Amino acid sequence: MKHAVMVIGYGTGEILQHTIDLLDDEDIDFYIHWDKKYLIPNLTSHFSKIEFIKRRKAFWGTDTLTLIGEKLLETALNSSINYDYFHLISSSDMPLMTVNYFKKFFSGKSYVGFVEHTSEEERRRIEWYFPIRNMNVRKRINYSLIIKPLKVMNLFFKINRNKMNLPIEKGPEWFSITRGPAEKIVEYPYFNRFLHSFLSDEVYVQSILYKMKDTDTQVPDDNEQAARYIDWNRGTPFVFGVQNIEELRSLVNTKYAFARKIQDAKIIDEVYK
Repeated sequence: MKHAVMVIGYGTGEILQHTIDLLDDEDIDFYIHWDKKYLIPNLTSHFSKIEFIKRRKAFWGTDTLTLIGEKLLETALNSSINYDYFHLISSSDMPLMTVNYFKKFFSGKSYVGFVEHTSEEERRRIEWYFPIRNMNVRKRINYSLIIKPLKVMNLFFKINRNKMNLPIEKGPEWFSITRGPAEKIVEYPYFNRFLHSFLSDEVYVQSILYKMKDTDTQVPDDNEQAARYIDWNRGTPFVFGVQNIEELRSLVNTKYAFARKIQDAKIIDEVYK
């Protein structure tokens, strides 16, 4: 099977280079968006194709991340290579599978995470109108000055951009899906509902693929459903450091494709030593 690993990148690129080194294979290619606020890193491989897509500035909480994810998926789907799998990661994630295990593990099943219940506050992320594209709303003062007043205004004017009552589901932004669901995402006719939104990157894939939600799942953790090891109990999320090497090593070649997120590229070397 052919795999397209799609990367939302920022920073130096050192961790991503180690990820490429580990998964470097003629059946695994990398499609990368690098935040325009940073210099493009010089990434190399022996077997994998590496392709950068057109860049834009990425801002947490805004629809820029949703637009970037959509463009990565669209680019990989339109490639001359007929990929079977599409994996979305960030440049601070690390593989928890060796390349051979990775290729055997993904044998036809899609991995998308869904939270059990979506709250009214989470639904309002796309029901309400947030004209915040290209704004840095992650800073506490900006959140207070921009997001909070916008919420008050939306509530006062009774804004509802979901008059068609389309499903709204939530889960991790990161996924590993087969070609069918990938095509369904890029062909979705109501993509504009996710624009001018707040934190829509955590609802857009799940809201399109809502029929994949398994209410009787034996895997209640939404990150595990997505084959991702992410710890929200120790952080937002927790950043794995050198003190967590044994923990990460114990998870290699199990049920997690990637861990999110790590502090240093050397952690990958130590885990696979």
